Amino acid sequence: MNNELIGTCIVGQSGGPTSVINASIYGVIRTALDDPHITKVYGAAHGICMIWVKRRHMSSHCF
Repeated sequence: MNNELIGTCIVGQSGGPTSVINASIYGVIRTALDDPHITKVYGAAHGICMIWVKRRHMSSHCF
């Protein structure tokens, strides 16, 4: 039985554009792109908040 996950990576980062956040998000994206089990990599503008809003079909902002 194969227990490896295969699929899409969704990356959402909240906070201002600092060098630490930029380095962290780069590390996630680079690792995902290099992994043969990751088939697609998506980034979320405005972090995880926009994933939640879009999923719920809401037009309001996150709290």
